[in-house]
Formats: sequence, C-alpha cells, structure tokens
Amino acid sequence: MKANKVLLVTGATLAGVALARYIYRNVLLANQWDYSVDGFVLTQITPQAQGVVYLTFINKSNFKAVIKDLNIKVFSSNAQIGSITEPNETTIEPNGKSRVKLTLSFDPKGVINNWRTLLASALSTKDLPLDFVGNFKVKTLFGWSSIPVRYSTSGKELKSLYDTYYG
Repeated sequence: MKANKVLLVTGATLAGVALARYIYRNVLLANQWDYSVDGFVLTQITPQAQGVVYLTFINKSNFKAVIKDLNIKVFSSNAQIGSITEPNETTIEPNGKSRVKLTLSFDPKGVINNWRTLLASALSTKDLPLDFVGNFKVKTLFGWSSIPVRYSTSGKELKSLYDTYYG
C-alpha cells in the first residue's frame, strides 16, 4: 500500500513540475511579443482628424489574448491632444501573427486651447513630451480584468524608434 502512495505522490509531483515548466515557458514567451505598423488610413479631417492604424502583433506563446475597450488618451504638457481607441473585442492568436485595428484621433481644440503651454514646452526642451494614459480590458480565466496604461515618451524618441525599425 505504501508503494502505491509513493508512486501516486511521485507521479503528481512530476505532473506538477511539467505543468509549472509549461506555464513558466509560456509566460517568458508572452513577454517577447513584438508588433509592426502595417498601415495608416486617414478617415476624417473635420471637426477632428481621425485615422485608422493597422498593427500586426506577433505572439510567440501558446496563450491567446483577448482585449476590448481600449481607451488611451494622448497628452502633451498636460493638454489632451488626441486619443487611441478600439471598443471591439480583438483576439491575438497564439503562436502567430494577428492584425489589430486601432482608431487614432487628433484633437485640434486641445492644441488651440493650450497652444501657449505646448509652445513653451517645445521651445524649452526642444522636444514634444507625450504621455499615453488610459486602460483596456483583458479576458482572463476569472472574467474581464482592466489593465492601466501609463507611458511617457517624447517626439524625438518616437522618431528615433521609427527610424530604427522602419527608416
């Protein structure tokens, strides 16, 4: 009887180790996602400029990601100058590439109302600070979870990244 318990515990331990290794490997691969910008289409000029950008996400893990309600506001010197949105549910497939559509909006009223602050900031730093603030929802085993987005960069840094990868 003791031998059966030892075999059962050993088997369960090996199965647990294999499962933990599988999950750990895929979590590491999930951190190695990449993307490329495939295109941009200007869809509207007035009252605010609006366009659609197409991104291809490259998922190297066995995990599928489902996102929805993407809502990110773009600020410069504490003035909202645009937004990035996608209200529809989007699936990023495992072990492959998935194309995602995002809507970009540029708010000229935000720029006109805060032109002094934006100009002073641009002249003093010789750059344009950009802050991306918002959230999106990710489907988990327990339902939808809201993920906050807070990213700060600058115009020069974005141009440098663009030149590095696409220039």
